[in-house]
Amino acid sequence: MISLSGDLNRAELLKGARKMVTCALVKPGESLLIVTDTTMPSSIAESLAEAGREVDADVSVLTVAPLHHHGQEPPPLMKAAIMEADVIFTVLSSSPMHSIGADLVAKKKRALGFSMFTEDLLIKGGVEADFEKQKPIIEKVASLLTDAKKIRVTTPAGADLTANIEGRQGFALTGIVEPGQFCGATNMESPISPQEGTTHGVAVIDGSVVGGIHGMGGLVKEPIRCTIKDGMVTDIEGGEEARRLKAALDDFGDPRAYNVAEIALGLNPKVVPVGRQIVDMGAWGSVHIGMGRNTALGGKVEVPLHFDMIMRDATVELDGKVIMENRELKI
Repeated sequence: MISLSGDLNRAELLKGARKMVTCALVKPGESLLIVTDTTMPSSIAESLAEAGREVDADVSVLTVAPLHHHGQEPPPLMKAAIMEADVIFTVLSSSPMHSIGADLVAKKKRALGFSMFTEDLLIKGGVEADFEKQKPIIEKVASLLTDAKKIRVTTPAGADLTANIEGRQGFALTGIVEPGQFCGATNMESPISPQEGTTHGVAVIDGSVVGGIHGMGGLVKEPIRCTIKDGMVTDIEGGEEARRLKAALDDFGDPRAYNVAEIALGLNPKVVPVGRQIVDMGAWGSVHIGMGRNTALGGKVEVPLHFDMIMRDATVELDGKVIMENRELKI
């Protein structure tokens, strides 16, 4: 029995859950593991489980204690269960995807992450997008990233950063997962991990800081200015949120957390930043920089942390050619 909070409708939740099962290409007889934690609404996992059973999948639900932060390695029993399933839905307050992503790819798993998901996200917003229609667009952006040598990102808020992306793969996170793919549920983006030590400039975060970094979350009230040199954030300026971010990174105590791990274009036309990780990363017209671990994207930095910082209304140039400007793709 699905228990709902407020006046949210069971049928509406199931409609969204069915769409997610379709996006994961779940087939009869496949094993579908839903991992949730004690802080998440039970109705999300229950809706996904019911939708999985409707297509005759072998559904299991595992409830665990919350992870401490995004990118943390999951406990051995949890990881073992994940690696045994054909399809995995992680309905968790903190996502382990960046720590287990390489294993998911190697073992040809299909995984959708629902980190920090709320019931309304199964009903409206990103879930309403036409995933099949957007898929070739995102794949085209990923191909352009793969073929490029240099990326430049600027924003009206004052961001201006460049990075060497030669030899790195652009990824197409379409919200639809095939064998060997993982993605945030409803998320549409095209990320790439720049060559270590090559990102320079300034990032001005005027969207959100998401991903479980302690003390952060939600839309930023005052832009956070991050100076970047040789691939590392070297200075963080702004108001109270900037001070909290700097304090959280200092408390984490590992300099690799300052690594610019990812540059990604948000490509879900149904999304604007709202201060939640899965939603904001795919916000149309945005660019986010991921910090910390980059091994899931082909990089070399191993650190048990990954979080994202969103910049609105970005202009993106690849080898001097503009491919996104004023919330419009030019490809």
